Amino acid sequence: MKAEDKQIWLTSWSYIGKRGMGNPLGWKEGIPKKQRFRWKDISGYPMEGFGRMDLLSKYVLGAVELLGLPHKTDLEKQTLKAKDKEWKEKIKQGAFFLATTSGCLNVDTDFFTSITDPGGARPRLFTYTLPTVGLGEISRHYGFMGINYAFLADSSSPYYAFCQALALLEEGKIPCALVLYSEALTEKSFSFCKGLWEEEKEICFSMAFLLEIGKKEACYFSPLAFITKKEAPMGDPLTSFFDLCTCLQNKKKKERLYFSDSPP
Repeated sequence: MKAEDKQIWLTSWSYIGKRGMGNPLGWKEGIPKKQRFRWKDISGYPMEGFGRMDLLSKYVLGAVELLGLPHKTDLEKQTLKAKDKEWKEKIKQGAFFLATTSGCLNVDTDFFTSITDPGGARPRLFTYTLPTVGLGEISRHYGFMGINYAFLADSSSPYYAFCQALALLEEGKIPCALVLYSEALTEKSFSFCKGLWEEEKEICFSMAFLLEIGKKEACYFSPLAFITKKEAPMGDPLTSFFDLCTCLQNKKKKERLYFSDSPP
């Protein structure tokens, strides 16, 4: 395989949280409060059942939608552009990863609370007590069918998810990867996570990064930066994924991004 066929690119990104929402096309300040988070706030595309989803799944899908990817139903049309035909084949092996520290704790808390209610536990909540539910929704609505993982650990979870994606891309096992870092904690569930976040009482956000391997012109989106899996040189300002989103939001020129095998 030629060197140019092994190049890994960051081709799209998105963020949705208290700071606002954005992607390579622009930025919008502020979003509705967490419990009133609606699909129409981010998309004109219909999404059946969004209102019944748990908060983590909502933020996961919101971030993926902001990437600008075609929906699975659009890819099933008889007539497709060559670019979309290639993407349809690519995502059959496309990997997708979710990194989270709190997981589905928000729903677990609601379910636990419902046990003490006179009417008994609410079975509907039980279907959302797995953080991987969001991954299932990604596959269902956007067509990703490849390797998928949920990294549920400490604050290093997103870093390990990103590095796992890079490793699989480097090994030629996948043609593209979708990496998400998402948290959905309301004030009620936050009390179970004391010590993880010192400054906040509610943590609700999601960020997504699309990685593609191959020639620059073969990517679905125009590449934003070239990914290098090694230690960053002295003076590189990026120390977290929030820094990366801020850099991309401000449209600062970043031709190369560095990721080592160990979190900063």
